[in-house]
Amino acid sequence: GVAINHLRADCAGNLLTFYINGFQVAQAQDATLTSGDVGVLAGTFESPGADILFDNFVALQP
Repeated sequence: GVAINHLRADCAGNLLTFYINGFQVAQAQDATLTSGDVGVLAGTFESPGADILFDNFVALQP
């Protein structure tokens, strides 16, 4: 189907917090990668060759 979702990732120090449509869905601590670039990866286990589109990608530094 077609769905629009709002994704958010807060990365502050070693604390990573992930949100979908405003609801916190995961939180983890990881100090492995302390610097680098930002990227997004998505996929599906149900439909090979699915199109996943991202719009209005913004990265902010606190």
